[in-house]
Amino acid sequence: NKTLQVLFTYPVNRKKVIQSKLMLIMGFCFVSILFSTIVISLLTFMVNPKLELFPQLLELGDVINTFPTIITISIMTACLSLIPLYFGMKKKSSSTTITWGVIIGLLVNATVSDGAATVNMVQLLVIPGILALVGLTIVYFTFRNIESQDIL
Repeated sequence: NKTLQVLFTYPVNRKKVIQSKLMLIMGFCFVSILFSTIVISLLTFMVNPKLELFPQLLELGDVINTFPTIITISIMTACLSLIPLYFGMKKKSSSTTITWGVIIGLLVNATVSDGAATVNMVQLLVIPGILALVGLTIVYFTFRNIESQDIL
């Protein structure tokens, strides 16, 4: 609908418009991942004694000990969520942004199994870390010449 182009016609600083857009993307991703992971962890803690999902009983300390990891993964995923922005701004298309978001999500959450052991790409922490740095680099290049460059 070219709403960003219309917004740039108002006397508002372009950097503030893009900054608010990026903060909205990162904030939503961070909060939604953090909230959903905490809810699932607490539900697993409460349901496990009745359904016996795991051979050992989970203790509340075990759930609390996962919080630093949950926060780290949420931050990396929030930074990683900025990668589709590059493709969407380059093609000037929302559907391209969504498509690349799904593709990157599938690649990062891919699970490899040999039958006995299962490895998820998020467990490696190096791959999401590198992709988070790529997302932050894209933010830098988006901000670099935003005032002098026509992005639309």
